[in-house]
Amino acid sequence: NRDLEDANQKLRETQVHLIQSEKMASLGQLVAGIAHEINNPLSFALSNVFTVEGWLASVAEADALSPDLSAKIAKSRSRMTDTGQGLERVRELVVKLRTFSRLDEGEFNTIDVREAVESVLLFLRHKMTGRIEVVRDYAALNDLACYGGQLNQVLMNIIANAVDAIEDEGIISV
Repeated sequence: NRDLEDANQKLRETQVHLIQSEKMASLGQLVAGIAHEINNPLSFALSNVFTVEGWLASVAEADALSPDLSAKIAKSRSRMTDTGQGLERVRELVVKLRTFSRLDEGEFNTIDVREAVESVLLFLRHKMTGRIEVVRDYAALNDLACYGGQLNQVLMNIIANAVDAIEDEGIISV
């Protein structure tokens, strides 16, 4: 009976691990799909910002502009620059989402640990901005043969716990 109970317990534990692995694989596929869907309109928007910035620059060089129109064009150029920077931040997030989702494939691979840490830090940036400084001291070699999805989970848990443990201002060293 004892052997049967032990086997049954191991079977339940294995089932829980399999369900968790399937959930992570599904989440990875979902994140990769969302990242792909965001990337297409993002590329379109970035291209348009670049084009409009060029047009505004050429109009700004015209000699016959009134001071009022010149000021409006200068303000428009500034807003287009800000828009481009915001879209570049979204592009960075999409790249990190793709990296994050790729790590959840559940295969033993060689990954760049620095890239994995930076992905996690980007996802947690909203919880740190203005109160927590991150000090990075990466090794010269950052490749690690491991299960990327599991490493990503560990990094997310450790860094999120560190963020949560800092009540006001502080420093996290990586």
